[in-house]
Amino acid sequence: GFGGPVSQRWIDAQASLQHKLLERMREFGMFPILQAYCGMVPSSILKVFPEAKKAIIPTGEWCGFQRPLCLNPSHKVFNLFAETFYSEQTKLFGKVFYY
Repeated sequence: GFGGPVSQRWIDAQASLQHKLLERMREFGMFPILQAYCGMVPSSILKVFPEAKKAIIPTGEWCGFQRPLCLNPSHKVFNLFAETFYSEQTKLFGKVFYY
């Protein structure tokens, strides 16, 4: 991708920073708000998950770059990916109540 891919070191540093931020928020009695799953998937998803084809919403280009595909939120495949997203996010950052 453009300017990427990002290194594992960068990903690990971002996760570490997120842990520190969430810990501090909880120390102050705050309820953190984390990213919700919006349905974006890479175009390569069809190579490893061909059944997602019927759930894909094409998104076109932006400034000459291919945008990520989106899953239709009313399709069962969206729910499968969303459940996985929230499960992994909870494993990484703990339980939150707001997205």
